Amino acid sequence: MIAPPSLGEAAPAGQRMSRALGSLWEGEIGRAAPSQEKCCGTGLSGTEQRRFGSHSGRGAAGQSEREDGTEGAAVNKPWRRGGPDALTPRLSGGRRQTRASSIREKARMMKWVKIGLGITCVFFLAFVYKRSQPSGCIYPCQPCAELFPMQKDDVSQSSGIIFVETTDRLEPPPLVSCSVESAARAYPNRPVRFFMKGLKNNTSMDSVSTSPAFALLSAMKNVFLLPLHMETVFQDTPLLPWYHKVNPAQERYWLHVSADGIRLALIWKNGGIYMDTDVISIRPISLEDFLTAEDFRLAGNAIFGFSRHHKFIWDCMKDFVQNYRGDIWGHQGPGLLTRRLKALCPVTNFHKVEDINCLNISYLHPQRYYPIPCGEWNRFFEVWEKSVDFNNSYSLHLWNYMNRQHKRVVAGSNTLVENLFKTYCPTTYKVLIQGPEGSSP
Repeated sequence: MIAPPSLGEAAPAGQRMSRALGSLWEGEIGRAAPSQEKCCGTGLSGTEQRRFGSHSGRGAAGQSEREDGTEGAAVNKPWRRGGPDALTPRLSGGRRQTRASSIREKARMMKWVKIGLGITCVFFLAFVYKRSQPSGCIYPCQPCAELFPMQKDDVSQSSGIIFVETTDRLEPPPLVSCSVESAARAYPNRPVRFFMKGLKNNTSMDSVSTSPAFALLSAMKNVFLLPLHMETVFQDTPLLPWYHKVNPAQERYWLHVSADGIRLALIWKNGGIYMDTDVISIRPISLEDFLTAEDFRLAGNAIFGFSRHHKFIWDCMKDFVQNYRGDIWGHQGPGLLTRRLKALCPVTNFHKVEDINCLNISYLHPQRYYPIPCGEWNRFFEVWEKSVDFNNSYSLHLWNYMNRQHKRVVAGSNTLVENLFKTYCPTTYKVLIQGPEGSSP
């Protein structure tokens, strides 16, 4: 009978078995630990992602969901050392974190794309706006003159009738009022712009409310009283350097010369018909580009009309500066228009009451606007035995600068000028001639 071994003899064998099992267990841990380190640090390799991805719905997370019924138990369960399933929760969180980072990056990119598109849109609109303005400007080169406070409606953009007052007076005399009123009646669908040097942007209504003529004209729906800023008028024209250089105090005919330049610049910028404030309109003219003959030798500048930015007017402004002679009466006005007209085509004598066409510019017979010539201006203040209809005329120029005796329109005198007032500017006649200020100059 063989006796069983004692405890002292069994110990070495048990130790050997323990060491063998320990080596086997350490080998399993040694293979799992590097994978766990990659997941927490630099991430899984492609092969390990594919191998561990197959356990995303099973293993520790899936087992925990089946046992506890909550996803949170799987996420918060302590790590077990060993087995790829223990790494599954960490892998799923890494994917969600990567996806969230990708979404945030795309959001940032879209934000900058929107900002870039917005800036591009602003520059495009600025470019379009610049192209719509005169050359060299991104803001309007000619600031729009503010309407006088009593005006409520905006000035129409269509070309209209233009009058100019180059003195500082704010009380238009009867003849000026009649000129503006008759034009407003003859051209009811066109704006009548009256530029007045005496008007300022800060002029109060009270300072001119005592003027009956001012109130009369302001009440007409198509009449607009505007301040006259000479610097603004000459801006972006050949006349601006001349205006900066000239000394008004040394100019013999400054009021007339400045008015000659102003009418050219205003017609260039706005288009339409210019009229002196001693012209009474009888009927409208349908022509757009025209000059008027004072007599058979001279083109007048008391009435003329051109479309906006017409080359003829630009050439006139250049001639105004290059051949300036302000000391010669009429050199910058009728003489200028005559020179420029002859440069285009030879002007021959008129045949009967017929107009001349010169390169699409109509040169109108003297009967159209000057049926009573300058040397006979007194006839307007005479009583005519026979009535006259002026069938061949559009307007009448009264040659007021010749009226050095300051003859007046007298109510009941039956003179030609009184009858013209009654017919073509009845409101002016009633308020300024028949009213308290009757017989005013």
